[in-house]
Amino acid sequence: MAFDLTGLWQADDGGTYVIRQIDDIVWWLGLSKGGGLHPALDSTDGVFYPGLQFCNVYRGQMIEQLVYGQWSDVPRGATANHGDLTLVYVDGLPDEQQLLKDFASGGFGGSTWRRVSAGPIERSAAELFRITHKNVQVFLGNQETLADNLQLIRDAASVFGVIKSWGTPEQRLNAVSIGYTANRGVDYRSFICGGDDDGDGDITFHLLVDRDQIQGRQPGFFVGINPLTQSEAEAKMLSPLEGEIIMYGRSPDCDHSGADTPPLFPGWAESGGSAVLFDGEPIPVVLLPTGVDSNQRNFLSALHFEDPVRVTGALVLDIGHPPDRLLEIHPVYSVDSIISSLSDDLSGTWADDFGNTYYVRHDVNDNTLWYAGLSPLASQAYGQVFFGTFDPGASTATGNIVALSFGFEAWAPPLGFSPTPLGDTGQVVFELGSTMLLNVEVTTMTVGNFRLMRLQDFPQVNVEHL
Repeated sequence: MAFDLTGLWQADDGGTYVIRQIDDIVWWLGLSKGGGLHPALDSTDGVFYPGLQFCNVYRGQMIEQLVYGQWSDVPRGATANHGDLTLVYVDGLPDEQQLLKDFASGGFGGSTWRRVSAGPIERSAAELFRITHKNVQVFLGNQETLADNLQLIRDAASVFGVIKSWGTPEQRLNAVSIGYTANRGVDYRSFICGGDDDGDGDITFHLLVDRDQIQGRQPGFFVGINPLTQSEAEAKMLSPLEGEIIMYGRSPDCDHSGADTPPLFPGWAESGGSAVLFDGEPIPVVLLPTGVDSNQRNFLSALHFEDPVRVTGALVLDIGHPPDRLLEIHPVYSVDSIISSLSDDLSGTWADDFGNTYYVRHDVNDNTLWYAGLSPLASQAYGQVFFGTFDPGASTATGNIVALSFGFEAWAPPLGFSPTPLGDTGQVVFELGSTMLLNVEVTTMTVGNFRLMRLQDFPQVNVEHL
């Protein structure tokens, strides 16, 4: 081909489109509002989680300067449309390439795409720990950072586990507890200047992790970790570990709390795509005075003992409270309930064994199947798209898997696994089945040693962040 559309594009619908062209076939993953894929594309819609308003997949064939194809929303976003889409490639403007919508059905919103530059995304959790302040005052008025208390074992760790009664007497009574009072403000200044005596703002729960899944399905979980640290972490996994959702993860201390700086980690008091995700939505946290009940959806009452969940975040040892050195996921990036049934409609939220999430759209009318796969927060920004056909009689889905890179040149697997969940595999045949995941029977799609497990049948109802 005389030109290649591979790269990062921004559209007039506010979305970011990661395009991959292979010969004359064009694929994309479209995500609303940029959301941290590249610094130039950040927006108030969120730093960490793009695609919460809309998320779509496209597959088309290029003939000269026209691309004829189909598109479909997938259930990461709030929209659920699909249809045909024809594009025109225009390269006549100086230093500017465009795609223009020539024809669309299904209500596709964008009409103009412009290529934007992108470079490697650098995000070292260890460095961010050193500049993220807590609301704890230390010597000479300085404030603690996450690095003062947490020894990072690995970033973007993803574990399956069951909520347990553990920890302090209060935590043994409540599946979820919070170190913050309802009469304090939830703005950043109220948090960072309040002091730990008034509550650190952390939301805490405990889970007993599925160690067999880590040992049998995540061979790279402890790669590069000091052997002594690994032995300590593995021993502590025999007991429930602590999950801590921070209120804010920003760099200004109290003296600079008015600075308009982006969050470095997701927190429960952030909004939109800057917040922690709970079942794929910005976490709903409703602070109520003691004894006051509410019918609002609230994470503080959403989990119960023995609930099965997937939790993603930074795996750390809490070195700030010796000699315990608690094993924690802190900060937590996302929590997903495992509530799947064995519905014939395969639409919903799926997970692989490595922490990546797949948003599947199954059109039961024609049995087309689409998905968008996304790597967890803080790992190298990779994605994957699939388009194929489900055969109910054979219980198979046949289609193509294509890797997408959010600003990187190489399409190699980010973690070196083969076949990688977010790598390039070409045509595949998934076999439909089921497995027991934390005592819940869930639907699976497998090809070779790679499996997808359905966590939730359908996209969750959007909840306004409070």
